[in-house]
Amino acid sequence: MGHMMKWFLPVVLLVGFSSVVAAATTGFEGSAVGPFTELETSVGRWTAEAGHAQIDSAHADLGQRCLHLRGGDKRAVEVEIPPEGRKPRTFSFRAERWTRGTPFEFRFEGRVKGRWQELYKGDRVIKLGGFHTKVEVEVPTGTDRLRLSSTTPASAGVLIDDVRIE
Repeated sequence: MGHMMKWFLPVVLLVGFSSVVAAATTGFEGSAVGPFTELETSVGRWTAEAGHAQIDSAHADLGQRCLHLRGGDKRAVEVEIPPEGRKPRTFSFRAERWTRGTPFEFRFEGRVKGRWQELYKGDRVIKLGGFHTKVEVEVPTGTDRLRLSSTTPASAGVLIDDVRIE
């Protein structure tokens, strides 16, 4: 019986761990500081219209850089999920409201089968300063793009850091 247990436990562990999906994370540490319209990270390919997003080195949660979704009306950044990641997943990040002013709207959406779906509404949830808000959202199967968007006073915005998809 002892001999059988020697090989049984490693086989069970191998089978159990083979179904674990690897997490992809980014704190934007390897990204160039400043505005961007396209950015590659381990999480995926990020895109934004000119003036909507930048990498900020003056604020961060754990590292020394974060994503700044800049102030203004309907600012957005999207991240394309690689095909191997289009299974049910959890997408999480730290967020910081960078203004007390109004208006303040924040949305997190996923594009599934060509249609955008609201996955999270943070208007009254995202806290002011300090990256105190952890957002964790289940992403539906088949989601190929995610969008973070906000409307804030022009001189403000939303800071995003510690992004993880698993």
